[in-house]
Amino acid sequence: VREGAAFDKVAIAAARDTILTRLGNNGYPSAQVLAGYETYLDTYSARVTLDVLPGPLTRLGEVAVEVTPREGGRRQVDD
Repeated sequence: VREGAAFDKVAIAAARDTILTRLGNNGYPSAQVLAGYETYLDTYSARVTLDVLPGPLTRLGEVAVEVTPREGGRRQVDD
């Protein structure tokens, strides 16, 4: 999606999804991206808006893994 390119709803959705994925991968798991557009038939043009609501930055704390073997089985995950 860029100025001067052909109006393409699929490209708008792909841009929205890409932004959402990048935000999620960078600590914003509850981000939202709102896509909208207006078309102007008299000038054969459109205006596309992507409103980004990142939400709070989220970081993981300490990760603890507890291994419980099956009853009668041996432990299969090493420390």
